Amino acid sequence: MKRPASFFTRAVRRLPSSPARLLAGAAALLLAAPLASPAGPAGPGDDIPHYRVAPANIPAVSLPHARIASPAVTESSALLPSRKRPGVFWTLNDSGNPLHLHALHADGSTVGPEKGFLVPGASNTDWEALACTPDGLLVIGDIGNNKNRRRDLCLWLWPEPDPEAPAQPLPAARRLAFRYADQTDFPPPARHYDAEALFFADGALHLLTKHRKPGVDTWTTLYRFDHLDPDQPAQVLRPLARFYSGDRVTDAAITADELRLAVLTRSGVWLFTRGQRGDDFFSTAAIAWAPLLAGQCEGIAFLDAATLLVSNEGSQLFRVPLASLHPAGRATLETSGNSVP
Repeated sequence: MKRPASFFTRAVRRLPSSPARLLAGAAALLLAAPLASPAGPAGPGDDIPHYRVAPANIPAVSLPHARIASPAVTESSALLPSRKRPGVFWTLNDSGNPLHLHALHADGSTVGPEKGFLVPGASNTDWEALACTPDGLLVIGDIGNNKNRRRDLCLWLWPEPDPEAPAQPLPAARRLAFRYADQTDFPPPARHYDAEALFFADGALHLLTKHRKPGVDTWTTLYRFDHLDPDQPAQVLRPLARFYSGDRVTDAAITADELRLAVLTRSGVWLFTRGQRGDDFFSTAAIAWAPLLAGQCEGIAFLDAATLLVSNEGSQLFRVPLASLHPAGRATLETSGNSVP
């Protein structure tokens, strides 16, 4: 089966041949990390492109904005703008919590019932991410996999309710099962199969994993869903590319026009800006970075064209002006097969 091209691999094909232009084009290829990673033996997914960029050492951003008012939101693990109500954001709690999505304003005030909106027909093994399709289908990522043992990874697909409607019939969510093509052991020696980030771009849902080898392996692997049809057998996701994020990726957000992608880690945020849809984020994008001093951050969304909204597991909300991010420098394409322990 032919592997679909990713943001990264399509970028390599279009690089200019002139050495000077090649160096300039390389800067937009990657997202990677502020710290170096040691080389190591080959592991799962090491036959895919690996990318890295080393941003400057800059002060951390810390701009507390508000607190989430609802006591029902105990561990905000995602943020997603509502398509039905501008200015409203969806969030969720992770494993061990009721089957509810919660709606809030950017000032932390609750929208709709305080206990949230029950998602009929779903279960919550470890909800960690939210995304939305262009036609308004919410995607709840039951993709948390701390021990890399899960064989029941899935998405819950649910039409977005009106967060401001007082009462409404809510349809049952539908389950889309998936697995990673490159995972053969449960758990594997290389813990590469935990995830907390989803985003929809160029007609497809994308997933970013977080590797779980502290201090050694803080890469993330990019996968793409071929479809969102829950009536099909479990979908097999193949790795497309890997980049060095410098810390574990905890969420991702994309603008409505799909031109800007923000990737959140436990210690910072990356921003990619491309010229038009269909362009590869990492071959044509301007890449920026800022470290964050905001606790354990797990949710990110675009508040407006100039500002990011970030949530942490302590129910705090932070504003991150895009102007506070700094250029990340030049990117490099690393040799596959020897970069990830």
